Amino acid sequence: MGRLRGFLKNEVNRLLNRLVALHAPAVLVVERLDLRSPELSRRMNRLLSNFGRRYLKEKLARLGELYGIKVVEVNPAYSSQACSRCGYVDPRNRRDTQTFVCQACGHRGNAQVNAARNLLRRSSPEESVITFTPKRETLRPMYTSYPFMLIPSS
Repeated sequence: MGRLRGFLKNEVNRLLNRLVALHAPAVLVVERLDLRSPELSRRMNRLLSNFGRRYLKEKLARLGELYGIKVVEVNPAYSSQACSRCGYVDPRNRRDTQTFVCQACGHRGNAQVNAARNLLRRSSPEESVITFTPKRETLRPMYTSYPFMLIPSS
């Protein structure tokens, strides 16, 4: 158990320190993290959820204190299904883990890059989708930006 915690702590430190060293960001936009995985045991999921999320938040807070990096946490609801160009939301937009093809405008791209652009847009003051905004309300600001977007039914 101790070795796994040490490994997680080391990886979080290594990755975030490298990110800061390479890009020196003023703002980090992160999604509300759910570190669980269906492939892992209940015990491992509990460990990752509790320790991993807590340690990651602590590290992000330290980066804010040391380097003045602002950390913005946003709700990730529908970010992988929404088109970053036109705003159309459809589960069929996300073909697989790597491919994004918008059913409305035809925009093609990497699915993770598209989701990251959506999260960045949500972090802006105009969009103001905060962490605990309900999923359905997450789409409201996007809907005002893209008047022809269809909001999925509950």
